[in-house]
Amino acid sequence: MSAPSEAQLKALKTALIDTRPPYCAGTLPLPVEDFILFYGKDKSGSRLDFCNATDEDVKHLADTCDAATFGRNQEDVLDESYRKAGKLDTAHFSTNIDVERSGLMNAIRYDLLEGHDGRRPIKAELYKLNVYGKDSFFKAHQDTPRSTTMFGSLVIVFPTPHEGGALILRHDNKEWTFDSAQALAETSSPHAHIGYIAFFSDVEHEVTTVKSGYRVTLTYNLHYDDDAAFANAQILKTLPMNESAVKTALQALLEDDTFLSEGGYLGFGLRHEYPIELKPEKADTVTYLASCLKGSDAVLMKACRELGLNASLNLFYRESQYRARYEMIVGKEPKVDGRSLHDDEKLWEHLRDKYDASLVKSGSEYEEADFSICWVTERTPFNALKATYIAYGNQAETKHAYGRFCLVVDVGPTGERGTVE
Repeated sequence: MSAPSEAQLKALKTALIDTRPPYCAGTLPLPVEDFILFYGKDKSGSRLDFCNATDEDVKHLADTCDAATFGRNQEDVLDESYRKAGKLDTAHFSTNIDVERSGLMNAIRYDLLEGHDGRRPIKAELYKLNVYGKDSFFKAHQDTPRSTTMFGSLVIVFPTPHEGGALILRHDNKEWTFDSAQALAETSSPHAHIGYIAFFSDVEHEVTTVKSGYRVTLTYNLHYDDDAAFANAQILKTLPMNESAVKTALQALLEDDTFLSEGGYLGFGLRHEYPIELKPEKADTVTYLASCLKGSDAVLMKACRELGLNASLNLFYRESQYRARYEMIVGKEPKVDGRSLHDDEKLWEHLRDKYDASLVKSGSEYEEADFSICWVTERTPFNALKATYIAYGNQAETKHAYGRFCLVVDVGPTGERGTVE
């Protein structure tokens, strides 16, 4: 099998990598009653109208708040050298904002989610109210997934005058800035608008230091809600450009008689990070992850299926033995952690014998690979499953195996491209 050229793969690679940013943001006008906030602790209560709030009004809200924590290793941590802000839990405030009625959820479906993910029912779970006063900030971090269905966060910014407090986002070596204070100031009626931004959970972000005023926000956890009916299905927009571009580029390759003319396999590293540590206890990790692909990962899987290609999620392993390198893929999670391999048994041999793994690169002239893979996008370092095992040869040796998730696509020969049985 001759490998495809870089020129042949360029359009597909570009369609996958040059996707929309992993966030959507803007400003939105709301009815005046939506700017009313009720808050308080114990038996006391207060009412705040953000359309007409004074600095003293917002200061009272800030004084009512507790110090804000942040998630670290599935725990809430208080550290004002890392995050300085105030917070109220949902038990201590009430808002009139309805994120579905306002159109925010549709904005997320159309502008953040790609492909068929935009057709899945989603819900927003109100999580916290935060107040960032002068000199408040939140250093770079990623949000802690609160469940297996959570895919992102929505932040609503009220129209309180402030300077600073911009949100900086980073993902895949790119950076974006959303300055909600400036965006609100540029609207025709700043006091009748909110700022909003929604982003995926694997996007690193930080809140820059507030120089003056108060930045008041509501944070929602965004979840897929596949048990719910999707009442708005009839108003969905046309296919996102990314989904259309991926399918078009892949179809063009299949129509090229010189591309993998004898058939072969394409490999794609996943471009998003997933909370695999939160999977159900007895669930197979590969099967679980295949059900919650997002962004361009989900777009690619859907394009393959629509074009009749057998696309499957796999774990990729690499093993070095005496300067020889072996590479293998396996379609289910192997139970390697804590095991012992005896009599010079290689990891790839163990995976093939016990888990039907395929050898895709052999480091020995005496062992032929089952097939080779042409990698369109590289395997990414996140979403790795680490296992520690004992290998016995002349002596016992502790070794580590890292399984990296990837999508492998089976392409048929010219004239018979479809591989779905």
